[in-house]
Amino acid sequence: MNRKILAITFVLTFLATAVVSAAEPRWQKIINANEYRYYFDTLTISYGKTAPKSTRDEVKIDKNVIKFYAQEVYVNPQDIAEKLQQINNSVNWSSVSYSVEACEYDVKNKKICQKDISFFDTNGAYIGTVTRNTWHNIVPGSDEETIYNYIIQYAKDHNKELKQRS
Repeated sequence: MNRKILAITFVLTFLATAVVSAAEPRWQKIINANEYRYYFDTLTISYGKTAPKSTRDEVKIDKNVIKFYAQEVYVNPQDIAEKLQQINNSVNWSSVSYSVEACEYDVKNKKICQKDISFFDTNGAYIGTVTRNTWHNIVPGSDEETIYNYIIQYAKDHNKELKQRS
């Protein structure tokens, strides 16, 4: 009887380990740049929605728009702290470690909209936000283009999941 229980426990532990190790991490790394490591949130990436032209129009999924949260973990946080201090000297940025921002891609026109960026220390404590809402072109050959291509491919590979979240 003890052998059966031991065998069942072993099999269940093995299966649980296999499932956990196969799970995709929430924050998936895309690149290691000189200044930062760039991640995106796999649990919130989604497509945009069309804007109805009248009350009778249906809101539909717009695969031309991809929304996601990005995280940058800084290699030399003191460098970014100095830049942030120049932008807003009413906040003490000295303990900054990483940032999270909402991003939106216009796939058809190869543009990105970077929204407000929130900054955190190594313990995850909120430090401050820099307000943004700017669209700009993806520069060919840049880290930004590498990230763009990765996100576009991820959206294609996980189309069903993105549709469900949209």
